[in-house]
Amino acid sequence: MASFALWQSAFGQNFSDLDFESAVVAPSSGPGPVSYIEFAPAFPGWTGYLGTTVATQALNVGSSYLDSSGIGLTDYGLSNGPPDYFDGVPIYYGAMLEAGFTLSTPIMPADTTLSQTGSIPPGAQSFLFYADFYSELNATPNDFAVTVDGQALSLIPLATDFGSTQYGEYTLYGANISDWAGQTATLAFTVFAQRPHDGNNYLYLDDIQFSPSAVPEPGVFGLFTLSGLLLSVRRFVYSS
Repeated sequence: MASFALWQSAFGQNFSDLDFESAVVAPSSGPGPVSYIEFAPAFPGWTGYLGTTVATQALNVGSSYLDSSGIGLTDYGLSNGPPDYFDGVPIYYGAMLEAGFTLSTPIMPADTTLSQTGSIPPGAQSFLFYADFYSELNATPNDFAVTVDGQALSLIPLATDFGSTQYGEYTLYGANISDWAGQTATLAFTVFAQRPHDGNNYLYLDDIQFSPSAVPEPGVFGLFTLSGLLLSVRRFVYSS
């Protein structure tokens, strides 16, 4: 599924690379056998935080940590464009956030955040994204959050079965974002580390979108409504 999120707006800097398909893989050296790439070209427009440390490296496709916090590209994306290839396997890029321990001393749990500042489209009512959350142990519903200018959004699961990740399937989430329509704001996805640490928490993320349609209340969302909401995203972007 292609992303329809890139929005041309007169209000400040536009959001970019909301489907993670603009990645440029620039190899970078790092400790151990993990394959690293440079963060900035891999996630253009985005800033990553491992705890309070700004990420300068990202994990290459196929790489992850056993116990540490990190941000990486994955080949579990949803885009239907012409693929790149990694060891002969087609790649549709997505983002992977994992929260575990810091890589620095002293070793302690470190939350992982991917954030970007840009313009919320004027007239935007809802915010949509595809995600799959997985916890090695002790998962709770509050192990990841999405915030706008530091305020947590109330996320509503809308539909599932949108392609497989390493641990499951993508869920389409929605949230009301009308309070920020037409404003420049910071959008952030955070995966919280377990305290005490029993295992890593993972969030697979792709296709972030804005829509002029309101997100329906839980329990009243059907396939017809889903089709209408996604169609409105197309019209919202391409008619403006």
